[in-house]
Amino acid sequence: MQWLYKLSLALCAVCLITACGSDEDNGGDTQGGGTSACDKQTQGTGIDRFAKLQVSQESQPVNDASTINVVAGGLDTGTEIDTTLTLRNVAAIISALELRVTGVSISYTKPQDASDAGKPFECFIKLEDGSLEDCDTADLGTLVPADADADFCVTGTRRTSLPVVVRFTKQDDEITRQVLLKVFTQNDATYDGKAFQVRLITKGGAPKAALSPQVVDFDVVKLGEQGEKKLSIFNQGEANLEVSQVDITPKNGKPIELEVDGKVYKGGTVVEFSPPLVVVPQKSVAMLVKYSANSAAPYQDAIHVQTNDKGGIDKDGRYSVVVIANQKVPCLKVIPANQVNFGFVPIGTEGKRKVELQSCGDADVTITDVLLKEDKQDIFTVDTSAISSLGGKPVSADNPLVLKINEKVSVSLSCSPEAENKDSDDKPAPYTAKLAMTDNTIQPSKDISLNCWGTTTNCPTPVIVSQEGEEIIPQQELNLVGSQSFAGPSQKVVKWKWSVLKKPKGSDDHKFWPNAGAPDVKFGAKTTQQSGEVISVNIAGEYVFQLEVWDDANTLNCIAAKQTVLVIPNEAIHVELLWDNPEDKDKLDTGLGAGSDMDLHFAHPSAQASKVCTDPPEMCNGNPCKCQEDFDKDGKADPWFHSLYDCFWFNQNPNWASLDPAIDDNPGLDLDDTDGWGPENMNLKEPEVNKVYRVGVHYWDAHSFGDAIANVRIYILGVLTADMTSTPMKECDFWWVKDIDWPSGKLLDVETGKTNGKYSPAYKPKFAKALGGKCSD
Repeated sequence: MQWLYKLSLALCAVCLITACGSDEDNGGDTQGGGTSACDKQTQGTGIDRFAKLQVSQESQPVNDASTINVVAGGLDTGTEIDTTLTLRNVAAIISALELRVTGVSISYTKPQDASDAGKPFECFIKLEDGSLEDCDTADLGTLVPADADADFCVTGTRRTSLPVVVRFTKQDDEITRQVLLKVFTQNDATYDGKAFQVRLITKGGAPKAALSPQVVDFDVVKLGEQGEKKLSIFNQGEANLEVSQVDITPKNGKPIELEVDGKVYKGGTVVEFSPPLVVVPQKSVAMLVKYSANSAAPYQDAIHVQTNDKGGIDKDGRYSVVVIANQKVPCLKVIPANQVNFGFVPIGTEGKRKVELQSCGDADVTITDVLLKEDKQDIFTVDTSAISSLGGKPVSADNPLVLKINEKVSVSLSCSPEAENKDSDDKPAPYTAKLAMTDNTIQPSKDISLNCWGTTTNCPTPVIVSQEGEEIIPQQELNLVGSQSFAGPSQKVVKWKWSVLKKPKGSDDHKFWPNAGAPDVKFGAKTTQQSGEVISVNIAGEYVFQLEVWDDANTLNCIAAKQTVLVIPNEAIHVELLWDNPEDKDKLDTGLGAGSDMDLHFAHPSAQASKVCTDPPEMCNGNPCKCQEDFDKDGKADPWFHSLYDCFWFNQNPNWASLDPAIDDNPGLDLDDTDGWGPENMNLKEPEVNKVYRVGVHYWDAHSFGDAIANVRIYILGVLTADMTSTPMKECDFWWVKDIDWPSGKLLDVETGKTNGKYSPAYKPKFAKALGGKCSD
């Protein structure tokens, strides 16, 4: 590098020999190229010397003839917005020449419809002390490289940078304005004879809301306890975001509370902010969401936020977040769950019952207590000796009963009455006690009532055990055990009689298998699946069963046993279709043509993103474009019979969302009934957030049974939300029933004012024609 050192000495010598000129020596040219006295330094060195202009904004380079947006949307009138551009000389020091700034100016023309107050734009030079001076009067000086030494030749006020501030004063409108900034220099050949120019344009901007997290997950909250999570509302836009309302009135909003700025709002209310909460661009506001567990069941619901950003997911432009709790936790299923009824036990004998404990969650269950309490006459016993993991010892904190996922065990109970029990009025009354358990589930304390009647009458006692528990889901097998019924001393039960005291509408084909006289039975409807014949309960609702028994002396039980089983969907969305044809006199017959055929349809919103079919068809790459028909003539594609986005009998298990098989976000049509009255069931476990799903019914084939009346039941998170009945439908009619918004779970009318849906007569899609169906042109 010796040559660089020598060259530097030579250049310094030239500078010392040649006198540097004053400001007057440059000829006073402020708008162009020209030369300065320092130019003479190039003589005798053989090196071309020059300056190099760089303009930057917040350390980012700004190119000549570029545009800068000035975001002014949503700001108050009179607000000043400063845009600072910094000028520098970035020439290499070995060949650098001063960069003389000879002029900085702005050029503005008022828009035609604007009414300016004062000067919308002003130009300033920012001085070293931070003060501003007008560009027209400020000393612009000369720029040298940042690493220039003190002897670097200059012909004006020496600077290493020159901040230029263009100020916009917000006007009383949202009209776009623009100003042209010009910078004139000398010694940078790129800009000899012309100015460096930048255009600044005011931009109204818009707010953009973003909620985080999109799923407020409380993880595990035990019964009676409260959890807290932060919900942030970000403004990712360029104008102020105004939060005017938070809706905490979803399906089950009572467990939810919202805290904003120290004020707590109870669940089940719509929180109005007046004036609105203002979130400036690129900032956020935080709220506390609180969940109080009032049930041992998993919790899922939604909170809706209304802002001035109308880009939300529903028709009102609202944004939503899902609130969940206790989704993956230990679960203990106790069968029976609430009461063990020993019935009538002859005095001096022992009545026996079993309680089944099953781990039903996503983690191990740890039980630390299984004991009797309130057994005033000391006639009940509990026995866990048959559970091998306990080692013959009773359950305790030091010897817990641990159940792995899906593991189950039985606890034996007995009742040995020594006399008939009487109440305060000397009337017969049962002996009572409680079986108490303590565990690590959401509901850590469980009490099961025990009832036992001591009797001198030697009548048998019927016992019903629902093996699947007192709550099951649709399409689940239900086994009812009556073989635990018992008779008195020296007697045995020899006859059983099952009956149904209550069942939901549409379950007429549900019966006992193999028959109502078997000690242990299955209950449900027999259907043919890919795996073969299946007996399952297909209609959601409440079922009440009764069992009567006789002993070998033909003695009937003193009191019949009753058992209630609730069939409740565990999917986020469950839709059932049933129908009735008055002309179908035998609804229980089966087979092709034995009844009419209606079909349930459940469509994704993407089904309506297709083009509307035209005649002649629109062509795409030489072939007819993919399209959807518009039978209801609303100018939009109908969602029905879409090859992918309509779940119906021809497309029973579509893949709509994530390709990850571990994410259960696709619907499934569990049943397709083609010979009369249903049911047809559709389930969706994990709906996509910010989607609106469509529910419809098509009368595919009457099979000569005339008009049909459809009944659609929609369950949201296990709650019956709608039970709707159609007007009489003719063959090929279509009934667009409801729309389902998610994650709110709210049911939306298809059209304003049409609470019972929208009907399209003679709905004959091309799909039907392709299959040769009756509903084709």
